This record gives sequence, structure tokens and C-alpha cells, in this order.
Amino acid sequence: MKKTDWSRLRVLTWAILFAAMFFASCADDKEDTPLPPPRELTNQIEYDGGEPIAIESAIFGVEDTDLYTFYLSPSPGITDIASMEAAKDYLRILVRNPRGTVDTASEPFEISYKDIFVKGQSVNDAVKVELSADFAAGTSLLDLKVGVTLESGRTLRVRYNHTCPEAAPQPLDNQYELDSEVSAIGSVVKWRYPKEGVTTYYFYTDRGVEAPSVSKPAGLEITLADGVEAANIDLSTADPGQVSISCGEFGNTAGTTGTLGIVGNEAGAELTVTLDARKGGSRLRARYAGSFASGYESSDRIRITAAGISDEADLHRVFRYKESIMNNYAFGLADAESPADLMAGRYAVELGLSNIGIGTTIDLATEASRCTFVLHDYVNYMSYDISKDSGRGATGTITTAGTAERIYLRLSVAFPDGPTVEGEWYGEVTNAEEMFDLRPVKPFVPHITIVSSEGDVLSEQNLSAMEVRLENNYRLRGGDPQYGGATFDAYFIYFRPENSSSSIESFDEVPRLMIPASYLNSSDLDLSAPRDDLHWSFKFSNSNLQQPEYSETYTMYGMISGYCPDEVRTTVVRNADKTWTVSFAMKDSYPSTWNPDRKEGYQNTVTVEWEGPATKYSGPNKNDLTDDDY
Repeated sequence: MKKTDWSRLRVLTWAILFAAMFFASCADDKEDTPLPPPRELTNQIEYDGGEPIAIESAIFGVEDTDLYTFYLSPSPGITDIASMEAAKDYLRILVRNPRGTVDTASEPFEISYKDIFVKGQSVNDAVKVELSADFAAGTSLLDLKVGVTLESGRTLRVRYNHTCPEAAPQPLDNQYELDSEVSAIGSVVKWRYPKEGVTTYYFYTDRGVEAPSVSKPAGLEITLADGVEAANIDLSTADPGQVSISCGEFGNTAGTTGTLGIVGNEAGAELTVTLDARKGGSRLRARYAGSFASGYESSDRIRITAAGISDEADLHRVFRYKESIMNNYAFGLADAESPADLMAGRYAVELGLSNIGIGTTIDLATEASRCTFVLHDYVNYMSYDISKDSGRGATGTITTAGTAERIYLRLSVAFPDGPTVEGEWYGEVTNAEEMFDLRPVKPFVPHITIVSSEGDVLSEQNLSAMEVRLENNYRLRGGDPQYGGATFDAYFIYFRPENSSSSIESFDEVPRLMIPASYLNSSDLDLSAPRDDLHWSFKFSNSNLQQPEYSETYTMYGMISGYCPDEVRTTVVRNADKTWTVSFAMKDSYPSTWNPDRKEGYQNTVTVEWEGPATKYSGPNKNDLTDDDY
């Protein structure tokens, strides 16, 4: 029994020794066997010796012109950085000037993937770092090699040799972005500067901005010179003097690249702006589609110069009366609440434009018929009208823009041997309910005036007095009917000019009107209409009138005598307060005695007007008026 136990013990001992020798032999064999080579990677990431992960998306971003960040992800279809960050599975490599092997001991770099983060100058926890990045911007081909071993034994290996496009920018929606800083666009103002010949688009973050604001500058400004086709601008070839972009520190120069597009209508209903500009390491983008406010820069001033003397004032209002297709505007030096108030100033302007004339420039030298333009002078009581002798031949331009109701107006008009008018205005017109008449109305001064058929004033004198006498039973032409005479009570009215000292019966200086007393208090009496009892005469020896005396025609010895004009009217009214209203107007044109179809006379028109008290007659003839009658 003992022998058997011993034998069993010996067998067990030998078995243990044999096993120990076997395992020792195996261990020695393992230490002598070399490690297998790393797996070859093809556009893959290997993390901590695990299964390689295929790279499905690769993009890059760049700052300061040469600081590149590459993003590589196993998620397919990623084209922008925001989507890459949302996927949270990307490898990020940052290098400056990727042109091959990176000296990780001295050059800036970053490697980030999952819990591995290695940065230049701080690789203490890394046993080994290898990085090579060669990027060809022209073909967007990236040749990337990464090898990282941490002290913990964790490893990262990457091999990528394929295209790597630039990351698509973040989509903008009524926003602008400068170097990744995005700002909302709340308002857009399109402002025209006619004198400078440019239009500026202002982009504000605030809503409701309707005009450029000095106190609240725009975040983005785009200025285009007149004539620039704005729909598709290549900034690499655009002249910065014609196309100007400003946003913060960004301003385009000759080296700026990118594109700009602006499309809109004049009504402010829709404006579309696309901008993608690069200069140096800076990038400016904008995208806007929506409404906009618009307007014009204007001095809102008017200046009229005559004989070297200028009158200038702010233009507070422009009045408008709409008449069919015509727009009648009125403005002037006075700060007027209504069109009539313009007459309180020295000058006022009336301008007429058709609907199709608004939005154009009219050259008065060749296109005066396209508008009406009248300058009223309320000191000299004159009107200069481009369609009449008073203003015909005027030169200059009238420029309008906008709409008939909200109009930009700039004018420069020079009348021959007359005033010049310069002005500029922009804003909402003040509508008038009825057509205005701003012709100067000279305050009434008793006068006698002779005007030619062309409208030229040949003689003009103010009257200092009107003497009146009544002669009862006046015997005209002896009172004998066969001589064309008659007997009646007659008023004789004498008009003495200022500075006249001649006798009241001196008809070369003092005109005299005679009418029957029965026609006293007649208004607008037609003296040319034959009436048996309407005997009258007007005596005035003046070189501008062909005859020294005019009267009704009469028959003497069977012959018609007297010079009765075709056009002659009078008003003779004695008011209750003993003042008089007297007027006489006659055109020196009458039928020839020998040929009634032939007109004689100088064709001039004489006008006499008086309002006020009468003066007692001072001459030698009979006067049946008493002192109480004056």
C-alpha cells in the first residue's frame, strides 16, 4: 500500500516539472519572435490598434492665409464645419503652411481625435509624434500622415491621400459674416448720392432704419458708381474706385477676390444681395433677400442769383397739384404752409412735368418743350417763363428721380439776361387741392400804361391825382346833331401823372376821359358798341398813340367822323364814400375812314386805372360839382 502511494507522488512531481519546463520554453520562444509590421492604412484612421476606420469626409478651413485646419470624419457627406462638429467623430489637424513634414519640436500644430490631443510645445505625454501634411490648394489634394504614441501606450495612426475641399461656409439668411462672426441684417437702406454719382447700400442690424444714420453707423456698406452693372461683379477685376465694400476692418482693394451681386427694383419691394469677398486672411460674406428703404442725398436748398446778388434759403416743402398726367410743382424761398404763402418770398418757382418726364434729365437748350418752368419775381413783379419771350432761350438742366409723390429734384436754370436758379430737394411732396396761380400781383397803384402788341411796356407812369368836373348841359360839338353833336350832362375826368406840374388841360401830359353823367356807375362799359346816347371821348397827345383824341363815331355833313377803336372799355364808379373806381382800356386800332376793312392805329394798348378819392377840378372850365361832392 505504501509503495503504491510513493509511486503516485513521484509521477505527479515529474508532471509538474515537465509542465514548468514546457512553459519556460514557450516564453523564451515568444521573446525571440519579432512584432508584426503596422497595418497599411488607405484613407483610414487607426485608434489604439483597433480596426481601421474609413475616412468618408474631409474638409479644411484656413485663417491668416496659411493656418490650415483639416477635418476628417468617417461620416459621409459632411461639407461644413458645423456639421463636422455635430457628428463628433472627426479627426482635427492644425498646421501652418502644409508643405510636408512638420517639425513637431518647433512648429505649431495640433492633433485631436477622441481623447488624444497633442499640441506643439506641449507633447510631454506623447512618446512619439509624427506629422506630415502636404496640401495642394490648386487641386485640393491632401497627403496626410499621422503617428502618435502616448506614454499610456495608446496610439493613433492616420493615412489620407485624397481630395480635401474647403469647408462650405455657414448658410446665411439675411445676415453678413466677417471672419466667422455673424450679424443679422435688420434693415437695408439704398441711398443715392447724385452729385457724387454713386449709390450706397447700408446694412443695419436694427430694424426700421429708413435713412443713413450718423449716430448709428451701418455694419456693412457697399457703394457702386453710376453705370456699374451690379448683378454679377467679379471683385478680382472690379475697380475699387467703382465698387467699394466696407465692414469693420475689411475694405476691398486691388487684391480683393470674390463676387458681389445686387439685384433689386426701384419701388423698394425686393432686394437680393450676395457677397463673398476675401482679402488677405479675411473673409466677408453676406446674403440678403427682402425689402429696403431708399432715398437721395439732397441739400434741400434753393438759390436765385440776379445781377450778381444771390438769395438763398432752405427748401422746406415742395407743393404738387396733379392734373391728368401733369404734375405741377411749386417751391420757393419762403417757408410756406400753402402754395399761396410762397408769394411772401422774393422768388417762387412753378415746374410742370408729365408722368413720363419724372426720372429723367431735361436739357433746356434742346428739350424745353418737355416741361414748364416759370420763375416769379415778387419784388419787380415779373415772371420768367421758358415758353415766352420773358424766358425763352433759357439754358440748364432739370433732373428728377423717384416718384411724382416722393421726388428727388435738382435744377440749374439760367435765363438770358435774367436770373439763374439752382436748387436740390428730396422728400414727400405736399399735395394741393387746387391748381395754384403764383403770378406776381403788383399792389394797386393808380397808373397809366401803354404796351405794345408784343407785350413790351412803352410807357408807364403812376398817377398822383384824378381831378373830376361835372358840366351840366354840356354841348358836344355845339350840341347840333347835324354836326354829330348833342347836349347832355357830362363828367370830365383828368388823370395827372406824378411829377406833373402842367395845366390840367394840357393833354400832352394829362389824359382826359369824358362820359355822359347818365353812364356814371357803369362797369366794364363797351364804348365801341354804338348807342345814341353814349357819347364819349379820350384825349391824350402821346407819341405811342396815332390820334390825339378818340371817341364814338358820328355823322357830320353826311360823312362818318371820329376814331372809335374796335376794343375800348371803361368803368366809372363813384362809391358811397365818395371814392372813385375808374379804369379805361383801349387798343389803338380802328377802321380807316376811307376803307373800313383796313385797320389804322399803332396797335398799342393804353390802360388807365384809378382807385381813391377825386380831387377838385383846378382848370378854367365850368364845374358844377360842389366842394361837398369831393
